[in-house]
Amino acid sequence: MKLSSVLIAFSTLITAIICGGFGFSCDLREAQIDDTTYHLPCKKRDGSQRLTSVDLDDCFANADGELVPRRDGSFGRSCKEHRLEWQSSSEFVTDCRRDDGKWNSNTFDLNTILTNINGHISCDNNRP
Repeated sequence: MKLSSVLIAFSTLITAIICGGFGFSCDLREAQIDDTTYHLPCKKRDGSQRLTSVDLDDCFANADGELVPRRDGSFGRSCKEHRLEWQSSSEFVTDCRRDDGKWNSNTFDLNTILTNINGHISCDNNRP
């Protein structure tokens, strides 16, 4: 019974590492946003960590004030005030300009779109 529990837990962790859920294998306490680039240390398969980063401009677009996942979306051209909701968080916040010129605040859980592959963070929608 214990072996099956361990196998299920391991399978869940591997799935999280491969298919989003980077928060399980990256140190959110060290996460930082620098303009549109998200930096943090993530675990490699051998258990060691490496500092990695991803340009969120490659992951999101601005669709009339709404932050949406889109490959090479370049949201940074029409969104401002990029930040994390709070320290140790995967909640990304940015204000995006609507077509009418007004600003809309957006919060997006990066844990749903970013993936850690052997210590390299990337957007799920940017897989080869």
